[in-house]
Amino acid sequence: MDLNLEKVGVQFARTVCRKITAAEVSAELIVPDSQPDVLQLLDTGAVALLRGKTLEEGKAKVSGAVSANVIYIPEGGGTAQCLNTEIPFEIGAESVELAEHTGMCVRLSLADAESRVINPRKLLVK
Repeated sequence: MDLNLEKVGVQFARTVCRKITAAEVSAELIVPDSQPDVLQLLDTGAVALLRGKTLEEGKAKVSGAVSANVIYIPEGGGTAQCLNTEIPFEIGAESVELAEHTGMCVRLSLADAESRVINPRKLLVK
């Protein structure tokens, strides 16, 4: 009895759509009454968080939030203070090759995070 092994390639995954979408999000951040006024900003850090992804015929939607931290020196001196905020976002892409059964892989990255003082009780984070 002869046994022969035949290798046959099967394509089970292929890229049907590769999109890079840029979006800018911003929000005003109010300093809570429990914290002192802002004198000077020291640092702003942020990370993008994936909350959900949906795929419909021809459209992909990604929702998430940017979690930002702002460290500042308060008026009157004292130790540095930290403020946190989350800025929600939703972005999408369209392609005729997208179908509901298509698998979707999403990679989020932040190009930059910055903040500026509007007044001692309010900051702009973007």
